[in-house]
Amino acid sequence: MDTETAEAIDRVGQRVDTLEMSLRGDNQRHATMQFESLGHDIRIIAEGVANLAVKVDRLR
Repeated sequence: MDTETAEAIDRVGQRVDTLEMSLRGDNQRHATMQFESLGHDIRIIAEGVANLAVKVDRLR
């Protein structure tokens, strides 16, 4: 393999590594946002269940 081809392959490898790190960071940020949203949804459901429990207790 000539020097020019080896250098081109090395540059492509570096670009792939950079892209991989960028995608990994994007995936982590997206997962964090999803977990925060899920936590919010769970709190809303828990509040609804608590309110229903109070109403059921009042009917007894």
